[in-house]
Amino acid sequence: MHHLRTSSLATLFGLSLFISACSATVTPPEETGGSGGSETGGGGTGGEGATTTNTCVTEVCDGVDNDCDGEIDEGCECLEGESESCYSGPEGTAGVGACKAGTRACDAATNTFGPCTGEVLPAATETCDGLDEDCNGVADDGIPDLMCGVGACGATAAACVNGVPGTCVPGMPSLEMCDGLDNDCDQLVDESFPEMGMNCDSGQLGVCKAGTMLCLDGVLTCMAMQVAGNELCDDLDNDCDGVVDNNIPGTGGDCSTGAQGVCGPGTISCQGGLIDCYSIVPPSVEVCDGLDNDCDGQTDEANPGGGGACMTGQLGACAQGTLNCLNGSLQCTPNALAQPEVCDGMDNNCDGQIDEGSPGAGQACSCGGTTVCNQGQLYCQGCTKEVDCNNGLDDDGDNAVDCADSQCALGCNAAVGPCPVGTKLLVLASSDIPKAISDNLSVNSTLAFTETGVVQRVVLQLNITHSWDSDLDITLKSPQNTSIDVTSDNGSSGDNYSQTVFADACSGNPVTSGVAPFNGCYSPEAALSAFIGQSVKGTWTLTVADDASGDTGSLTGWSLAVCIQ
Repeated sequence: MHHLRTSSLATLFGLSLFISACSATVTPPEETGGSGGSETGGGGTGGEGATTTNTCVTEVCDGVDNDCDGEIDEGCECLEGESESCYSGPEGTAGVGACKAGTRACDAATNTFGPCTGEVLPAATETCDGLDEDCNGVADDGIPDLMCGVGACGATAAACVNGVPGTCVPGMPSLEMCDGLDNDCDQLVDESFPEMGMNCDSGQLGVCKAGTMLCLDGVLTCMAMQVAGNELCDDLDNDCDGVVDNNIPGTGGDCSTGAQGVCGPGTISCQGGLIDCYSIVPPSVEVCDGLDNDCDGQTDEANPGGGGACMTGQLGACAQGTLNCLNGSLQCTPNALAQPEVCDGMDNNCDGQIDEGSPGAGQACSCGGTTVCNQGQLYCQGCTKEVDCNNGLDDDGDNAVDCADSQCALGCNAAVGPCPVGTKLLVLASSDIPKAISDNLSVNSTLAFTETGVVQRVVLQLNITHSWDSDLDITLKSPQNTSIDVTSDNGSSGDNYSQTVFADACSGNPVTSGVAPFNGCYSPEAALSAFIGQSVKGTWTLTVADDASGDTGSLTGWSLAVCIQ
């Protein structure tokens, strides 16, 4: 991307001495002598002396001080023979695409510059020819797509491809389906379909279950072929209530079936098209009660009712158990044996002590210190940076707590507001900067959180020096490799990102509408909420890509403020 620099060079006259119209005209004295003296001896009078007259006139544009005021050609816009560059199009379009500047010459009659000639201005619309007629830096843009075909055969194609007019080709017809679409492209919808008239399940019960397929409002629908009637002992559910051969006259007396378990007692009823003595209690899923519920001759097989959580009465992690069916009753047995102790506020080794030996201590923290186990959680001690910014502690020992510490400033920015109640605020700046930003290259910078937690909000702050901001594409990637577009090609020919904050909360000030230099708070091109629900722990990567030639810069600093659950 190149800047258009226009200038006007006035013609300079190389005069080595001041030329003035104020020269004098001298009239010599008369040649006759003075009158003689009188007879009384008086002396005669002398002759008259010489006289001088100025010739100053109105100033004209001729390189001379005509009006004798010490200034040359005042009030003249230009002199004959002068010319200068000119351009009347929008700023930033000269030299882009087909647009170019013209020239204008000095009119000798008026000593003013004449009209601009030879300039080429942006066209209102693009032509498909591979050229940038509207001078926005993109050739053949804004040309509407082509549309063709009807029904499901409708197609859309680019009207211009690499400077060549495109072609729209309709799709191929297909077999008509019941979907509310004109699949065969005959301008009729659902007039026929493969399932038409096929047998189907209506979703109802008994004899009402069988149906036939119809297409209603673009949806395949199964319509029942039979309505409910009176119940008969014929092994059918004639009244479509989900029960076969129920409520038939002559049935209902008590009897003994001779079956095992709970299936022994019976009643006279209709089953399988026959009236006989059938069990009152049918076989059912086995339960832990010492009975043969499924009538298979076995009692409480397969641990019925077992598997639920319970308490064993033991210590620590061994207190949790699982219910098992033993001797016709559910009993609680331990789920697990003792395990090595971890920092979680639990008695993992079932010895009646919690977190003994400070398990997990000594690990590196992003604040520069190391972990220690305290009250069931790992905390960082010996910190050199204030990373945890809402714990009410002076973590780095500089007598500044949380938001009073300058290292927490981004997380305490009034424009984005505080973290949600119950969440932790982490603020961390990258330490691998500055990074040079070169033409047509990308540069990466990283920072790493050692804390664990689920992201609830992310705020980014940038410091970049660059002489043409719209050359830059900036992305942020999480440890889970989710990458979002922070800003791309914004800022036109402006310079720099200075303490620039990017936050979803600043949606009223999108970066796409911002003017460089970028200061204050902006909403990014892609929402930072894409990181919500991910783990904060790990390496976060900021990438700055320069996609044009002619301007360079430097990534001088960046930091993240993350709210975690």
